[in-house]
Amino acid sequence: MKNLVRVSILFLLHAVPLFSMAADSGWLIASQSESIKTGQAVELQVIRPSEKSIWPAVLHLRLIAANGSEARIPLAATADAPTDGLRRLYTGKLDAEMMGIIRAELVDVESNRLALVVSGSTVTLEPLTTSQPIMLPPKADMQEGEVTQQTVVLDGTELPALSVNEPMYFLLGGEGDARFQLSFNYRLFSPEGAIVKLVPFLKGMYFGYTQNSFWELGEDSKPFRDTSYRPSLFWQGKLEGRDWMPQTWKAGYEHESNGREDEDSRSIDTLFFEPKWQKSFADGNVLSFNPRIRVYLDKEENPDIQRYRGFVNWAAQYGRDDGWKFSANYLQGTAGYATAQIDASYPLGTEVFSNIGSFIHFQYFSGYGETLLNYNDRKSDQFRIGISIVR
Repeated sequence: MKNLVRVSILFLLHAVPLFSMAADSGWLIASQSESIKTGQAVELQVIRPSEKSIWPAVLHLRLIAANGSEARIPLAATADAPTDGLRRLYTGKLDAEMMGIIRAELVDVESNRLALVVSGSTVTLEPLTTSQPIMLPPKADMQEGEVTQQTVVLDGTELPALSVNEPMYFLLGGEGDARFQLSFNYRLFSPEGAIVKLVPFLKGMYFGYTQNSFWELGEDSKPFRDTSYRPSLFWQGKLEGRDWMPQTWKAGYEHESNGREDEDSRSIDTLFFEPKWQKSFADGNVLSFNPRIRVYLDKEENPDIQRYRGFVNWAAQYGRDDGWKFSANYLQGTAGYATAQIDASYPLGTEVFSNIGSFIHFQYFSGYGETLLNYNDRKSDQFRIGISIVR
């Protein structure tokens, strides 16, 4: 079943058009190759905002180095490029001698950015969003020939139609023998659609779903001890302001239920607000902090759940896409009951997208309510190990 889930998720994600992340009013540029060298041709795939936009014969690409120096490259449309489509191939030549992390963007038109990571005469291109600032290291930290990697996370309003929500994994160990989690987001309205043009706020409206199951593999009938189903409806967007403000936010409604009847039935309904702060470092690591603040709407089947879960889920992550990632979640109930979960993962193979691939996954849980059915019971500390496909 694990392989079937993985294949299904990857197939769905492959089916999402890569360029659906383009800004509504801007041009999108994407690299044709992972790396280029000084003096060689630069090929960029260019997507215009709409069919009404005029294709220019020449586009100019601005390069900005960490030390503030600039260079420009003229890009000409290839002779066989179609003139009636939304995409065209433009080519130019990189003659400038630039080192370190370089920002690239189109001149005179609004576009996304590319981060060029230069080592010697090799340039590696990585896409950035139009709203994501580039974290350039201080001049004193950049040594000649040094390779600096950077992790960039898409702005919440530019996620593809189907995207990841929470980690997806299959783990063994602990009293439940096996624990697995499936999770995804689905954008409800197309950014190009008539509804969004009429009500722009709906561009950031999503449906989310997370399922967390505990599987008793050691029993003869291999029953599921408990499963939590968490559908949600929320808005996700960006915030602009001072440095101390969060970069993105989520706000919406979530229902959680274990799908059982009578005495074993458990369910809650909440409204939540989740701001997210993120800091990128020159070595490629990213630190993020995203507390989820909740208000209980309905908790009739577990009226004292706030004594164990409280009103805030304190969450933080640190790591990089090609190395270790660590995450921590902490709950403090109003009666003083505390719960903590720590996850650590490391890639096993080549990643498909920025955070989708195969990872060895370690998990430690301590506290109350690992399942919704036993929200007020404290179990012994749980240690698990397994595989994750999203982290």
